[in-house]
Amino acid sequence: MFVLTGVIHFVGMREELISMVPPTLPNPGLIVTITGLLELAGAVGLMLRPTVSCCDVPGQYLHSPRRPHN
Repeated sequence: MFVLTGVIHFVGMREELISMVPPTLPNPGLIVTITGLLELAGAVGLMLRPTVSCCDVPGQYLHSPRRPHN
């Protein structure tokens, strides 16, 4: 999941993701790039045994705002 969503930050839906960044934040393209890189880094970290525990919690926090809260 992290690999797929990380790649989408660079190809496919990049313009849509940039348009979702609130206008009050500066440089939305940079924000989308940074979050894409963080997702790809999280994917790599979850694949390496020594770094799984380090990447599990930050990955949960990265995706927690996207979860629906009914």
